[in-house]
Order: sequence, then C-alpha cells, then structure tokens
Amino acid sequence: MNHKRNILMLTVCFLLTATSMAHAGRQGVSFFYGLGLSAMAPQDDAVSSIGVTELDPSANAELILAFEEDGWAFEYSGSRGLESATDNAAIDYSASSTQLSLAYRTLETGTMYYKYRVGQMDIDFNYTGTTETLTTSGTVFGLGMGWRRGLDERMEVEYSLYSSSDIDTTHMLTLRYIWGGSPYEGDAF
Repeated sequence: MNHKRNILMLTVCFLLTATSMAHAGRQGVSFFYGLGLSAMAPQDDAVSSIGVTELDPSANAELILAFEEDGWAFEYSGSRGLESATDNAAIDYSASSTQLSLAYRTLETGTMYYKYRVGQMDIDFNYTGTTETLTTSGTVFGLGMGWRRGLDERMEVEYSLYSSSDIDTTHMLTLRYIWGGSPYEGDAF
C-alpha cells in the first residue's frame, strides 16, 4: 500500500510541475469563435456509389465555436458548401459538415504558433444530378499555423485530412479568422 501511495504522490507532483512549466498554468478557460473559408477535395470513392469517378473541389464557409484552456481546445464547427458545378451534372454536388475536435495550440513565438487537431467529422454530399445524398462519418486530422492579429484576434491556415471507412480520404485547406480566446501575453504590437 505504501508503494502505491508513493507512486501516486510522484505522479501528482510530476503533473503539477509539468502544468506549471507549460503555458498551461498561465491561462484560464476562455471562449472563442470564428469564421472560415475552406476548399474541400473529395477523392473518387465519394461518388462511386452513383457510378461517377471524379469530383471537383468545392468551396465551403465555416463557423467555429470553442472553449480553450492552456492551449487545449474543444472546437465545434459546421460548414456549408457552394455547389461545385462541372460539365457533367451527375457529379455536381454540395457538401455540408459538422465536426467536434480536440486541438492543441503551441506557445506563441513572436506572434506565430502551430496547431494540431484530431476529431470526429460528419459530411453530407448532396448530388444535384440525382436524388442521392451520401452521408459519411469519420476521423479528421489537422495541422496548421496561426498568427496573432490583435490582442484577441488570430488567423489560422490549416490542412485537414478526413478519413472514413465509407469513402476515400478528403483533403481540406482552411483559412480561419478567430475572435476571443486567451489574451495576448507577448510583446506589444
């Protein structure tokens, strides 16, 4: 019993020390929101069920809501896409999605930081040429960079990869503008 208690005490001391040394111990819980524009490029299998072998990229608008503490954030976002039109009406589609993610933002060096994200995403592909809608659910992985634009404003560029057992991978490139969140602690602008 004494051995277990010592291990528990060492573990708690290690976690407290790690938290106080990270930028975690200096920021409280904060809320942020933002808008984004993204380009989505689905792979071929997204439409193989209706006999089509290719999709054009689509443009999507995104709304982001999140809670953040010490660089960690729970992000919820929803996006709605414009219809992607081509010469073949069978492959005209619009995509809408929702996602819930866990993200980590690194310490800011100057006014720049890096961001890593993993989460659950649902995408609906609505085809114009047919009455079919393909609904798929899978995992999204993101890697991005961000820049501080003001005391409580940030801009992020992120590449995301969506993976699902229903369809091949979908690639996304997103530009986000975010308001709120943890206040800037660095040099004056």
